[in-house]
Amino acid sequence: MNLWTPWLEAVRCLRPACQRSLTHVWMTLVLMGLCCRSDNLGVTTFVRVLNLREGAYHRLLHLFHSKALDIDVLTACWVRLCLTLFPEKTLQITRRTRRIDASL
Repeated sequence: MNLWTPWLEAVRCLRPACQRSLTHVWMTLVLMGLCCRSDNLGVTTFVRVLNLREGAYHRLLHLFHSKALDIDVLTACWVRLCLTLFPEKTLQITRRTRRIDASL
């Protein structure tokens, strides 16, 4: 559980991209499936690895086409989250200086 607690806190930062709480729950399940999968067979992999009921397959598919998930807001939240969590790994370009972290 030590790994999942900060993971869930990070995913919570993506909540503004979801119009409904339930949309956020399904998005969280998709992200969990992406993290835990052992193959690349699509949505069925998420259902299998998360031990979900068969009916979840169609709900997960629906998420990818849902208007309740705003991709532009999700992208902005993701970028903000990455810049917050990994500031030492980001490329920073300003008018005065250009700094590239050589440890990348």
